[in-house]
Amino acid sequence: MQKPSKLAQTPQIRFAGFTDPWERRKLGDCVDVQSGRDYKHLLEGNIPVYGTGGYMLSVNEALSYNQDAIGIGRKGTIDKPYILKAPFWTVDTLFYALPRENNKLDFLNCIFQKINWKSKDESTGVPSLSKTIINNVDIHIPEETEQTKIGTYFQSLDNLITLHQSKFEKLQKIKKSCLQNLFPQNNQNTPKIRFKNFSDEWVESKLKENCIYKSSNLSNSDIEKEGIYDLYDANGIIGKTKKNPQTLDYITIIKDGSGVGRVRLLPKNTAFIGTMGALQSNNCINFLYVLLQKMDFSFFINGATIPHIYFSDYGNAINKIPKNSKEQEKIGAFFSKLDNLITLQQRKVEKLKNIKKALLNKMFI
Repeated sequence: MQKPSKLAQTPQIRFAGFTDPWERRKLGDCVDVQSGRDYKHLLEGNIPVYGTGGYMLSVNEALSYNQDAIGIGRKGTIDKPYILKAPFWTVDTLFYALPRENNKLDFLNCIFQKINWKSKDESTGVPSLSKTIINNVDIHIPEETEQTKIGTYFQSLDNLITLHQSKFEKLQKIKKSCLQNLFPQNNQNTPKIRFKNFSDEWVESKLKENCIYKSSNLSNSDIEKEGIYDLYDANGIIGKTKKNPQTLDYITIIKDGSGVGRVRLLPKNTAFIGTMGALQSNNCINFLYVLLQKMDFSFFINGATIPHIYFSDYGNAINKIPKNSKEQEKIGAFFSKLDNLITLQQRKVEKLKNIKKALLNKMFI
């Protein structure tokens, strides 16, 4: 074990009552890094086997029966460490790091989360780590009581993030189910679930009969300091422009390159660049937006190198839609509210993750 360095520091933010300096150590002084092993000779059981991507299957033996550890990739995904609850087995591409005496797992997990593991990559091909590299990482740690306090705090924060992430994923599953049940499936002419007072069969209609297509010749060069309209690319607002705002709510659709076919609902008095097309509804914009989210644009992709879709192709796609415009409005309004809930939940998760990232920077050295 390496003796503590006399060069000691303190983090920017600390819990009340702690004033002692943190000691500089090697990570190997605080954890015992063990290698995973092949599991194929084992029988089926109730001991979870983990790889770099998480749980894989269950077997009848464990590498660690009583001590929790931190999993860190040896090869492949090397920058996603996570806690392993005993008993467990890990495959040979996943190291497991056991806390040494007087070191706390939850605190060390924060240290592992903070380290830039990609910068430790030893390979020129598949990302790789070695025990030597892991053990030689310089870290700073406090005494055991402060480790416990910090680890417990971040464990609570992680639990809160997990809770909100689960809510987000649940809402996504609800939307997926609603897309199946509120629209006709297979050769049916009516959906499984309908809003009250609607009973007419849905009718087949080409997409181009329900919307108007618009193109754009704008690009990044059309961003202007004195612009008054938000200018969008595929990822969001890139600046302001004075040119070509849309006068109605509309839906952009990526027509070139990565993400082709991805749609976004945008408000009026905004503009978009030429790598996207735009659709304006003849009836209900929110219903059209849902309809487009359900469509599979892979059938309409052209180009072997750079994928591209043309409205002249996908505009002829036949969908089943309600005859009654009121039913379209009901469905559109329902999914609009659901999308707003999903977006709100996603922002909560992102906010909590940003809070954690900021605290990792300020509560650690």
